[in-house]
Amino acid sequence: MLKKEMTKLEIEKELDREGDYVKIDNITRFLKENPSLDIKKFLLKKLIEVYERRKMFCDAADSCSRLIELTNDEKEKADILVKQTEFYIKSGFFDKADIVLRKMIEEINPKERSKIMINIKNFYKEQALMYESQKRKSKAIETYEKILTLNITEDEKKEIENKLLYLYKDLGKVGDFIRLQKKLERKI
Repeated sequence: MLKKEMTKLEIEKELDREGDYVKIDNITRFLKENPSLDIKKFLLKKLIEVYERRKMFCDAADSCSRLIELTNDEKEKADILVKQTEFYIKSGFFDKADIVLRKMIEEINPKERSKIMINIKNFYKEQALMYESQKRKSKAIETYEKILTLNITEDEKKEIENKLLYLYKDLGKVGDFIRLQKKLERKI
C-alpha cells in the first residue's frame, strides 16, 4: 500500500510487486490523498505507462490531461500533448485528438509546430496501416478519410485516395467507390 511518506524509489518497488490492474487502483487511490507535486507527476507518468501497456489509450490520454496541468516546462508540456494526441488517435477519438492539436498549436512555437504536425500525420498513417493489417477496414477508411483533412502533399493525397478506392470496393461501399473513382479520373 502506498503511503505519503514514501520516496519515489519506495513507491517504485511497491508498484513493481503488483499486477497492472492493482497498480491502477493503488495509484488512483493514492492520487486522491493529494501527495506532493513531484510524487503526483511521477505517479501520473507511471499510470500512463500502465494504461499504454494495457492498451487503455483513452484512459492514458485522460491521465495526460492531468499531467499537463501539473507541468510548467514548455518542452515537457509539448511532449505530453503529442503523446495525448497519439493516444486519442489510437483509441479512435479523432475529434478529441483535434482538440488537443488545436491546444498544442496555440502553445507551441511555429518551428516545433511543423515537426509535430508531420509526426502526427505519420502517426495517423501508421494507425491506418495497422487497421488494414488487422482487417479492420472500416476503421482504416475512417482514418484515411481523416488524413485527407490534414495538410498533406498531392502525392500523399493520391496515395491515400488509391487506398480508399481499394477499401471502398472491398467493403462494398459502391457509392463512395464511384464518387472517388470519378474524382480521380477528373484529376488525370
